[in-house]
Amino acid sequence: MVRSFNLLFALAGFSVGFGFAEESHQSAPDAALVAKGDFMTLFDGENLGDWESIEFGGEGDVHVSFDGALTLENGARLTGVVWKGDIDTLPQSNYEITLEAKKHYGDDFFCGLTFPVGESFATLICGGWGGGVVGLSSIDRKDASLNETSQDRSFELEQWYAIRIRVTDEKLSAWIDGEPVFEVDTTGKEISLRPGQIELCTPLGLANYRTRSAFRNIKLQRIDQQHAD
Repeated sequence: MVRSFNLLFALAGFSVGFGFAEESHQSAPDAALVAKGDFMTLFDGENLGDWESIEFGGEGDVHVSFDGALTLENGARLTGVVWKGDIDTLPQSNYEITLEAKKHYGDDFFCGLTFPVGESFATLICGGWGGGVVGLSSIDRKDASLNETSQDRSFELEQWYAIRIRVTDEKLSAWIDGEPVFEVDTTGKEISLRPGQIELCTPLGLANYRTRSAFRNIKLQRIDQQHAD
């Protein structure tokens, strides 16, 4: 069930727009998303707003840097933030999250994006298992290093990467810099989080592991199921 955004957008007075306009010309589904127009900016580049640091134990500092990026400092293990806004504004399906992420330094994942998938949650991992694995945790209890979404990819330090995740009733899809990473038919599959502290990132969170990373242009947009495939 997708929860209504109408009241939120009426109060906030958001105008129609999309932070990754350059991608809107790449495919017909993207053009439909722009036409839909219901989007929510989750980070304004000025303060943490509805984001709250997670007490993992040994986590690094979380702050907004001078250039307006949400920065997660290097910790002993996980460092992360969880979105503490009105949970009723978050959909469970038929939506996209877009953001830009950058790795300053570190030896593991710089972006762990946790998000709702129906009644459950999943995490998109970028740069895990020593810095190169991209994938979704978890599918049928297999994490991002073991399931069909797993792939190796090189990430340059100090470079922004445009990341997009799409959730529909039957599929999970991801892109990096406009390039498809995976598209998974979730019919009959168990989608869940990898057991452990990443569960503290629900319902919506960002994390890294022994890494200093930054995020900006974090947005969420509803989509029509008929235009999503």
